[in-house]
Amino acid sequence: MKNFPKGKYLIITFLVVFISTIAIVVGLSLNKEINNSNPPEMSTTTPGNKDNNLTTKTAMEIEIEEAESKSAYNKSQYQQKYLYYMSLDRFTGTQSSYNNRLYSINQEMGSVYAECMNKINKIDPSLGQGYKEQLKKQYESERDKKIRELSTEKEDLEKSWNNQQNYLRYYNLYLNEDSKLEEEIEKIKNKYK
Repeated sequence: MKNFPKGKYLIITFLVVFISTIAIVVGLSLNKEINNSNPPEMSTTTPGNKDNNLTTKTAMEIEIEEAESKSAYNKSQYQQKYLYYMSLDRFTGTQSSYNNRLYSINQEMGSVYAECMNKINKIDPSLGQGYKEQLKKQYESERDKKIRELSTEKEDLEKSWNNQQNYLRYYNLYLNEDSKLEEEIEKIKNKYK
């Protein structure tokens, strides 16, 4: 051994270190490729398995994000709708005041028909047939005009009532969406406890 030159020791040591380093680099490279080609599934465990807290937490977070995204979408839709109905003519009174006005219009319509028939029945029979027909047409024309006005008022009243109901419906859905989301998040968290 004393005859073995020191330079050869250095060369052999260097070669061993060099080959070992290459082997380690190649081994790590292959391991990385294998891991990339077979990524681990997000969560294959049942909720409550404490050995896999990392994977269940990731799945929980994804479910929460999905719930938040869905809630944000719903909220934007509800807001769009309640703002639309808010921009329309709305009946802002109570249910009873709406019912009373509707009843009143229907009563007026009945009165208009009755009044017209009363006028026609009171036409003097001694008048000529042509004049009687002319009066009858005049009374019926007045009746139809008044009925059209009342019908338009009734339609407008019903539309404004429906607009108000739709406004309230979507506005309440918009307001309730936050608490609904909180409940959904609580359910998701309980699922992964």
